[in-house]
Amino acid sequence: TDQYAFLKGGTKKFNLNDFRAFARKSPGDAAHGEKLFRDVKGLACIKCHAVGGQGGQVGPDVAGIALKYKPEDLMTSVLEPSKVIAQGYETIIVTTDQGITLTGVFKGETADAVSLADKDGKLVNVPKKEIDARKFSPVSTMPNGLNEGMTLQDFADVIAFLEARKEEQVKAKK
Repeated sequence: TDQYAFLKGGTKKFNLNDFRAFARKSPGDAAHGEKLFRDVKGLACIKCHAVGGQGGQVGPDVAGIALKYKPEDLMTSVLEPSKVIAQGYETIIVTTDQGITLTGVFKGETADAVSLADKDGKLVNVPKKEIDARKFSPVSTMPNGLNEGMTLQDFADVIAFLEARKEEQVKAKK
C-alpha cells in the first residue's frame, strides 16, 4: 500500500470511535508507531513533540507520557487535540497593528514582546508595541484530523508507542 495515500485523499474514512475500538482490542506495534511518530513526511509528530529531548518544543515532550496518562487519554489527545490542552501549551492568537494574525503555542512574554511557537516549531517574538489584539484560543495548535492520515493499525501502533513511553526522567540534550 502507498504509505502516503492520505496525502492524496485515498484512504477510507473511519470515525473516531472506530479508531478507539480498534486500538483497545488490537495490540499495536510500538516500533512501527515510533517510525510514524518520527516521519516528518507523514504524521510528523516529531516536528512539535520531542521524545527524550529530540524533536520539536511546540508541544509536550512525550518521554514518560504513559506514566501520566491512561491509554484512553492518549487516544483522545491524538484524535481530539483541542479537548484537553496541556497546561503550558495554550494557543495564543496575536493580531499586529499591520493586520497580520499569528497563531501558535504561547511561550511567554517579556516587558517588550510576546513569544509563540508556530505550527512549524519556529519561535516568533512579537514586539508588544506592534500588537493590536491578543487572546487565548480554545483550539489546540495540534491539527485535528490526524486520523484521516492513518489506518486503524497505524493508530494502534502510535498509541502503543506512546504507551511504551514510561521513561522516569526526560533526558536533557547533550
